[in-house]
Amino acid sequence: MGFTLARDYTRPVSSVEDVIRWRERWFANPLPFVTDGVVLHQARSPSGRYWRNKPALWAVAWKYPPAEQVTRVERVMFRIGRTGKITVVLALDPLQLDDKWVRRVNIGSLARWRFWDIVPGDQVAVSLKGQGIPQVTRVRGAAWSGLC
Repeated sequence: MGFTLARDYTRPVSSVEDVIRWRERWFANPLPFVTDGVVLHQARSPSGRYWRNKPALWAVAWKYPPAEQVTRVERVMFRIGRTGKITVVLALDPLQLDDKWVRRVNIGSLARWRFWDIVPGDQVAVSLKGQGIPQVTRVRGAAWSGLC
């Protein structure tokens, strides 16, 4: 059982150097499926009677660093939800992260917007959270990187 394609990409390792080498190879080269890191197993997963609903002590995930790009804020929009909560959304110069085009990013509350002090023309670094949801990771004024 299991995914045969994933089984084809399972490799035994005997040292930290082996792990690093395989992780770098799979990060740098295209694979026939989407990945966000590698999983290290100490041994085979326990059989059903030993399975527990707790974090696995016999496996660990080593995630790849998320792709990040810098773009300019075109405008700041405010949305009011049905309960009256105000959400701040940034309209961005379009950018491509992995296979997704990002034009807007939700930064959440008014408090976060005030803390970051984002205005149109500012530069923001955007990455994908969980390989799908855009998030602002850093904020700089309009002079940052000379992109304006």
